[in-house]
Amino acid sequence: MPWGDTFHIGASIGITEVRNDSGLLEDILNAADIACMQAKVSGRNAVNVFDSAKDLVQQKRIEAMSVNDIKSALEFNRFELYWQGIEPLSQSATSGEHYEILLRMKDKTGGLISPALFMPLVERYRLGVQVDCWVVDHVFDWFVANPQALERLKLCSINLSGQSVGCSDLMVFIENKIKGLNFPFEKICFEITETVAITDFETATTFIQSLQSYGFRFALDDFGSGFSSFSYLKSMNFDYIKIDGSFVKDMLNNRFDWSVVKAIDEVAKASGKYTIAEFVESHEIAQELSRLGIDFAQGYHFYHPEPLAQKISMV
Repeated sequence: MPWGDTFHIGASIGITEVRNDSGLLEDILNAADIACMQAKVSGRNAVNVFDSAKDLVQQKRIEAMSVNDIKSALEFNRFELYWQGIEPLSQSATSGEHYEILLRMKDKTGGLISPALFMPLVERYRLGVQVDCWVVDHVFDWFVANPQALERLKLCSINLSGQSVGCSDLMVFIENKIKGLNFPFEKICFEITETVAITDFETATTFIQSLQSYGFRFALDDFGSGFSSFSYLKSMNFDYIKIDGSFVKDMLNNRFDWSVVKAIDEVAKASGKYTIAEFVESHEIAQELSRLGIDFAQGYHFYHPEPLAQKISMV
């Protein structure tokens, strides 16, 4: 490789305490592995210390599920779409309904399962493309069946897995889905994480440009949580930058977090992109974000996730 090149890496770290009563080496390594999995579930590039009271329960719930449960949910439509609104904060932010699509899975009794439980299995067994195709398929079908909701819509965001970005199957599926469809594609925004976008920069760029040629928009999700290279904001044609919520939630009490939020917004604006702050859970944070010039906010202060099927009654 050429001298002078800079490479960035990320890591999820699991830590467990080693004591005289910790048991066998196998038990210690298993505890560290569980802690590492929880670090990945919580957003990757994080450190998690093993907590037997919490992590073992979570691990057993994950292990109680199987890859067949995921495949069965895909086959029998036991996934359910939720939506969470995104609120405009600045005068420059465009008006109209703006929300993100979230996914829940139903168990065999109809109870809802959190993505924190089933997404690790989706990733482990490389089912991300199939799940993304299911979501895209049902989102388009819902809007076609509810034209009044589509008319009021400004932007609907759909998360994509890293597996989809690196695979042509989703691209082919979307192209077949929209063929002959009279649809305002500029109202659909695909979200990919910073880590996914930068890990395979060339593949992500090709993927983004191909879908943007149809009019689709793109958001860079969780910016600040991974490699955080501002140069990528200039070279990748994203329409929105979502500021990682780990900086937003403590920004009023942590000067460093506040500075990161401010810096991301300034660089995004310099490259002609809108900014969205995640994890906005108080009026005070929303006010400060507005003062800094952040365009949009998303979090429990404004909206809790609600079933998309029930949204039509609100239109």
